[in-house]
Amino acid sequence: MTGHPGTERADPIAGDVRAVRRDGRERYGARKIKAALERKGVTASRRRIGNIMREQGMTSAYARGRSEPHRTRADEARLANLLDRGFDGYAPHTRPAGDLTYVRVGGDWAYVCLLAGLANRGIVGHSAGRTRDASLVLGAFATLDFPLTDVQETGVCRPEGSAGPSSRILTLGDNSMQADRVREMERINDAFLEEVVPFAVHGATIVDARGMTKNGWLVSDGRSIVETGCAETDFETACRLVHVEQDHIVNANGMVMTPGYVDIHSHGAWGSSFDDGEKGITTARAGHMAHGTTRQVLSLITNPIDVICGNLKTVHDMMPDRPDILGAHLEGPFLAMPRKGAHDPNCLVDPTPDLVSRMLDAADGCLRQITIAPELPHGIDAIRRFFLAGVVPAVGHCDADYQTARKGFDAGAGIMTHMFNAMNGLHHRDPGPIPAAVEDPRVTIELINDGFHVQDPMVKLGFGLAPHRIAFVTDAMAATDCPDGHYLLGALDVDVRDGHARLASNGAIAGSTLLLEKAVSRAVLELGISPVDAVEAATLTPARAFGFDRRNDVTGFPIGLLAPGFAADVLLLDQETWTVRRVWCNGHPVR
Repeated sequence: MTGHPGTERADPIAGDVRAVRRDGRERYGARKIKAALERKGVTASRRRIGNIMREQGMTSAYARGRSEPHRTRADEARLANLLDRGFDGYAPHTRPAGDLTYVRVGGDWAYVCLLAGLANRGIVGHSAGRTRDASLVLGAFATLDFPLTDVQETGVCRPEGSAGPSSRILTLGDNSMQADRVREMERINDAFLEEVVPFAVHGATIVDARGMTKNGWLVSDGRSIVETGCAETDFETACRLVHVEQDHIVNANGMVMTPGYVDIHSHGAWGSSFDDGEKGITTARAGHMAHGTTRQVLSLITNPIDVICGNLKTVHDMMPDRPDILGAHLEGPFLAMPRKGAHDPNCLVDPTPDLVSRMLDAADGCLRQITIAPELPHGIDAIRRFFLAGVVPAVGHCDADYQTARKGFDAGAGIMTHMFNAMNGLHHRDPGPIPAAVEDPRVTIELINDGFHVQDPMVKLGFGLAPHRIAFVTDAMAATDCPDGHYLLGALDVDVRDGHARLASNGAIAGSTLLLEKAVSRAVLELGISPVDAVEAATLTPARAFGFDRRNDVTGFPIGLLAPGFAADVLLLDQETWTVRRVWCNGHPVR
């Protein structure tokens, strides 16, 4: 990852590390150095010490590589060959088999996926990258030069328990799912390369934050909404004025039409995270776009500062070509240790002025939101400085009392990060941060409506306490819209069972596998929340938190309503299940 563009500063404990190293006769590694420093009253993580050792050219005597002895037999497991290599009966293109491996490149790991056609033993697909996630396998399938509809069966081998890093990877499921997802990514990427054209939709039930209209219609010039209404004669006139061709007129046949969903807090989907570089962002965005999330603030997990800065640069560089990416949200590293949730404790730090400067410089204008625990020593000052720089600070992952939370909101924090989760709860003698957010009309309140993070009565309570200020978020991680299994959240191992993600180490909740499509549908169909309020929580309210409900430099046209002058972000939903059927993003028909 790209580090901070400015001049690097020497770590203040580098001298202490060198001194301990000398005392240990140049043999100590990070573990022993950490223990020796703690005896001297210096606290540092092994990761930090390891970075210093690499920069100083120090190598532990106990970790120097040794060559393996030459093997005299094939490196092959003694297992029954059930296939018996009898592939002669297979037709070409019907059974590609994959293999994952890794190689050491420049002191780091690179991962390779190869697909071989069993009919002719030739390589038919390949990909390589720095991350070991589903995008690696999907990338290999994307290079096939024959249609995936020809494929009858496939499999991917993966090394387990080997000497290198864990290579466990998302199980992609059957071939139809693999094929669908590769095609979906290709369709979405291609859609943003094509010129938009005027389009129109009629015969829909329009639902947005302003209300519900039966037999409604909408006409767009391709970029923005030109006119809406409910009289058929006016619809025909509007189509003629905008020159909508007949092929681009859609009869909704009673489906529900809403603005595109806006998710301001999510980390990934389809086996990839937004921290995984451009390929990971492309894969995860496709997963959310396919289910109606037309615009997204990409949440980045707690990592070392240099990694965070590199991830911010990646988001910044992708935004000009991806109108669906609204910017980045940093959920960490300025979080309270007792409320860290599924964040790496070794990377949590106080938001000192120099770190605030580094992040603002690295983001170069793409940072939209940052979650900060206001009780940290520099918490309130950091909130104020980010606010003045045009970032929306959020109070969350905190153990703050009521007064401290109020100071955070008065200093500029405009969002509460996933209310009820990773914070001290309500108590009649120690109210904590939740009442401070609820009583402040300036604050947008995130809520994860999956029935797991927040129970249904509390979701309803949230709408009652802060009407028109509840923003549905997913906090979705890489396992979203994927089978149960093993995943990564930053550097932490996560197990997903029954769709619920928990840290493998201690069982803490580790994000969700929720989609906004599901958050809205369960609000309407299961909780009895009005369609208008549910749609508002996934559209206008999150957009308004950043000023995207009016013309701005990021989205251009405002987003969040189906109204003239707003961006052409449009969804058609099944009227019975509220499942997304059609998607337009910024005028592009992506589904």
